[in-house]
Amino acid sequence: MNITILTTETVHHCHYIRKLAENFPSLYVICESRGKQGSDRHDQDPFDRRRDEYEKSLWFGGADSKLSDFAKTYYCSNVNSEDALDNLLNFETDIVLVFGTGLIMEKIINRYSDRLFNLHGGNPEQYRGLDSHLWAVHNKDWSNLVTAIHRVEAEFDTGEIFDVLPLRFHRNDELYMLRSVNTEICVELSEKLLASFSSGTLKTTPQRKKGKYYSAFPSAYKEICAENFRHFTSSL
Repeated sequence: MNITILTTETVHHCHYIRKLAENFPSLYVICESRGKQGSDRHDQDPFDRRRDEYEKSLWFGGADSKLSDFAKTYYCSNVNSEDALDNLLNFETDIVLVFGTGLIMEKIINRYSDRLFNLHGGNPEQYRGLDSHLWAVHNKDWSNLVTAIHRVEAEFDTGEIFDVLPLRFHRNDELYMLRSVNTEICVELSEKLLASFSSGTLKTTPQRKKGKYYSAFPSAYKEICAENFRHFTSSL
């Protein structure tokens, strides 16, 4: 089974690709080059730097890593570009997973509509768009600290859902650890979906409601989120 991942070059995406490649060797990565330097947004944000350093220590012993260390990787300016689509077609991919890119355009959706899935860090029936987990923490909406994998449609995060899993935290976890917890859930969801796709048993369910769309989470609010999250995990 040929698998293509559309993603960006970040620490957590490197770990995700490394874990998938252990069980699915025919893995191909198309990476938006805008993410080559690590955090896609807020590159100078102290919270993001702490999160990235934590993940690098957790998964790679503090060493630098890149996607191409773990799978064949093609870099492009945008996953919707003609060269990216040409690479998809040349690879003869069976299924495409999206993890952390911008909006996927219809030329890709139309070509792979029945085998194109997105990993969404949040409950799309409540939170669509960007930084859903941070918005849920800001709202103290702990029941929606979940991750979903769903079909891709032309609108953000509205496609039929394959599965949703809760994030699993430990007592006194800090907010900068949240993305690493989410990444492990993304690996679990992806492996489950790929097994179902391979066996021909994959089923999806339409969303019951359309969640509110959220834009990028403001850096100025992250300390508030960190305190909210501290109170939440201290009681686990």
